[in-house]
Amino acid sequence: MTRNLLENISTKNIILVVLGITVFYFILSRKFLRAMVTVLAFIVVQQLFSIYEEGFTADSTKEFLDLQSTINPNTNFDMDAIGRQATQEEMDYYLKNKMWPWSEDLKEVYKTAIISNPYVRLEPGLAVDRARVIYNENIMWQILSWQTKEGQFLMNGVIVKDPSANPVSGFGDFPYTSELVKERHDVIKCADDKGKLVLMRTRNVGLDQNGAYITKQYPVDLGTLDKVIPGFTFAENPGSPHLSSNSSGRDAFGSTFSKGGKGGKCNPCVALNDPPDYSCPFNLDIINVQPGVSNVWARLWGSKV
Repeated sequence: MTRNLLENISTKNIILVVLGITVFYFILSRKFLRAMVTVLAFIVVQQLFSIYEEGFTADSTKEFLDLQSTINPNTNFDMDAIGRQATQEEMDYYLKNKMWPWSEDLKEVYKTAIISNPYVRLEPGLAVDRARVIYNENIMWQILSWQTKEGQFLMNGVIVKDPSANPVSGFGDFPYTSELVKERHDVIKCADDKGKLVLMRTRNVGLDQNGAYITKQYPVDLGTLDKVIPGFTFAENPGSPHLSSNSSGRDAFGSTFSKGGKGGKCNPCVALNDPPDYSCPFNLDIINVQPGVSNVWARLWGSKV
């Protein structure tokens, strides 16, 4: 039956049917190909914009890394981190001058740090030029801030008494000084809490079977921080001085800004964010350390505490 059917169809009609099917599939394949090309192009463009939203152009990045292989062959550079710290304009300056642009304010602070360093003696101007070959302005402000009492407090924390473990109040300090009773302490420092850096209080609650401490960690109430940490006070009006009090964005140092907390009770740990947020100024007076705000932080906060 099939044979009879084919015999009744002319060769011309068979050719037309075959050509029609071929053209049909060709048209479909071209549309599919065009759609695929369009989707791929969209993905590529999206990736390029996401890469260079906070970063540098591909050409300047390559030129920078090629230059570093010559002048700083033993130094590794994290381009993602540098892209969050410096602008394309600063990168262009570096490629032209082989050093990062620094403000006069930063140069003076860095020279002071070099002069006061008892271990390393360098001519201050030469030290600045050497540092600018590696460190951009934003990261250098961070490095300097970490060496101060405020930076050490944020990074390493402070030790405070554990009131629940020192029940001999009213008997003086003899039980402790004689070591008849061991005084127990908590540590308050910036730590991660559900993806956010906040002040956490760590307390030893006992020993395990191996003799190691069992610790418990919980957030600190910012409203009582000045009572828990001796010498700690919040600024009256926290908020970045480089922008108006009702604004947000990036300050003069390229760091994230957000308005301070209500009533001056803000989160000091935001200064350790990446990029740092200098919107929560505070004062920390420590025994045998010069009172008041450190020179670096006074510039970063730009306001009196």
